[in-house]
Amino acid sequence: MSHIELLRKHANWYARRGLRVFPCKPRDKVPATAHGCKDATTDPARIAAWWDGTYLYNVGIATGGGVVVLDVDVNHAAGKYGDETLAELEREHGPLPDTWMCLTGGGGVHYYFACDDPALTVGTGFAPGLDYRGAGGYVVAPPSLHESGREYEWEAAHTPANTALAPLPDWLHSLMLEGRKQAPRTRTEAAPEKVQEGGRNDTLYRLACSLRGKGLGEAGITAALLAENRERCVPPLPVAEVEKIAKSAGRYERGSTEGGHALNWDGTAEPSHRADSPDQLFSLFKPLSEYQEEEAEWIVPGWIPKGQISLIAADGGIGKTTLWCHIIAALSSGSTCILDPPGFTREPMKITFMTTEDSVRKKLHKKLRLAGANMNNIITPDFAMDRAGLLRSLNFGTEEMDRVLRYLKPVLCIFDPVQGFTPPKVNMGSRNEMRDCMAPLISIGEDIGTTALVVCHTNKRRGAYGRDRIADSADLWDISRSVMMAGFTEDKGVRYLSNEKNNYAPLQETVLFTIDADEQVHKAGTTWKRDREYVQGAEISKAAPVREDCKAFILQTLEEAGGVMPTATLEETAKSAGYSFSAITRAKKELKAERALKHFQTGSAKSGDKVWHMQLVSPEGFTEVSEDTPTPFDEDLRQTSLDGPE
Repeated sequence: MSHIELLRKHANWYARRGLRVFPCKPRDKVPATAHGCKDATTDPARIAAWWDGTYLYNVGIATGGGVVVLDVDVNHAAGKYGDETLAELEREHGPLPDTWMCLTGGGGVHYYFACDDPALTVGTGFAPGLDYRGAGGYVVAPPSLHESGREYEWEAAHTPANTALAPLPDWLHSLMLEGRKQAPRTRTEAAPEKVQEGGRNDTLYRLACSLRGKGLGEAGITAALLAENRERCVPPLPVAEVEKIAKSAGRYERGSTEGGHALNWDGTAEPSHRADSPDQLFSLFKPLSEYQEEEAEWIVPGWIPKGQISLIAADGGIGKTTLWCHIIAALSSGSTCILDPPGFTREPMKITFMTTEDSVRKKLHKKLRLAGANMNNIITPDFAMDRAGLLRSLNFGTEEMDRVLRYLKPVLCIFDPVQGFTPPKVNMGSRNEMRDCMAPLISIGEDIGTTALVVCHTNKRRGAYGRDRIADSADLWDISRSVMMAGFTEDKGVRYLSNEKNNYAPLQETVLFTIDADEQVHKAGTTWKRDREYVQGAEISKAAPVREDCKAFILQTLEEAGGVMPTATLEETAKSAGYSFSAITRAKKELKAERALKHFQTGSAKSGDKVWHMQLVSPEGFTEVSEDTPTPFDEDLRQTSLDGPE
């Protein structure tokens, strides 16, 4: 049995026992669906669609709903001694009961317990080397593969097939809860503002620097950051990450608020440019050990990464607007679009679009309604009602654009076309001007998670492909993390969308689609052909009528000349008739392949009278004739003999 079959078999086996499963990326813990463990299910149809043989998805099991997992991290080389912590706790409270045990690919152990306490959510580092996963969490299950290549496997004597799921021991339950306890607030105390992903490290680092400035040592800073992390960060950072932040702040001298100095990398003092804190510029430079690795998130898997800039480019009339309307209709309503993988599901999203081309009232509203969009989840500026001209300054890189996006906080914002939102003084052809004005979109994406989908035209320059196909500015290609190009295929009415650039995933298969009379998009298949191949095919097809005319001219000219002519003479005759060299060359090549003519030579290179000829071939094929059979060449040769040498 193949490994993909094993993964599918185990996923179904877990589901039949009431465990909710979902796919994680191959050899990874990162969810392969948009909403991770929220997409977990026991539905056989969805499981079959996820594990259909396309990808070696790991199997994730959603915890909570009666299941809590104790995660024992064991990696002594990395300072993880969860096994020693657990042994010490068992000496104090007694051994854990027999229950399901999974040996993880990373060398740790997962202990499964029965517990339906919703207060147990996700506890990271509630004791040294010990985590737990409850409501809203998940674990990777056998026979998934760890990034090291090692397989997750059940401990032979403690599998779900031969061992009952034991209740969570009271002492362990209490210890898990203790790690999440916070001091009670008074009625008048306002709950602190939560810090979301993208701002957690910066918030904790600023707090750490402030505490260092007040004279706290690394241990005190660590304790304060851990409390702040539990209270405000959603989700909390790993304990190890918080400890790194505290250590980084410890590079500064104590009490820097009283004229202290930041420390250089070698430990020497560096005068601060500000008396009230370490120099903010220097604080932005950190060793790689202080950076947390993050996997790319997607709003359309493999095609449109979250919080980044993506680009759709096509010639006029291809249907760019219809295409992005189809995409945002799916995102706003929580349905699927033509780019989604089989079995994919999503929650409805908040979308913004800005367009200076099509009328919302006369065209886009109907198009989106027919596509099934949730109109309450889509927001767009009313350019027609802007009598005061407030929207004229809504351009890339402006304060107005920044304010609008941070206020609306959409998951996705469409800009169609790019020229409509480029500042008037920006020269789109200038190498770095477009990059500079669009760079703030990246910062906004990092801060609030808004994805920018920019729409532009392609140029029609012959022989232009990839980056060179982007009209007006190649900067658009450079700054985009995903680039999609659309066009017509050779089949009537069938269009393609080709993933031409992808920074966070392999290039996706080209999607074929049609647009019906109501301007709705329908998937027509997939192919590995790219934009370049379609463009080249179109250029060749445009040349085909000329080439066919040239072929007919060559055949007629040869027939009028008695069936044979010197090649050079024939080519000059065709050029005089207005055919290009490339058309003549292709026509000759095709006629030869069709066995309508053949080439032969007279004379020799040695004697200096070598001449190539072209000759018609009869439908029955060319037949070699005897030497005494008259041919058109005999007359030429006799005439040459009578005239004598030149």
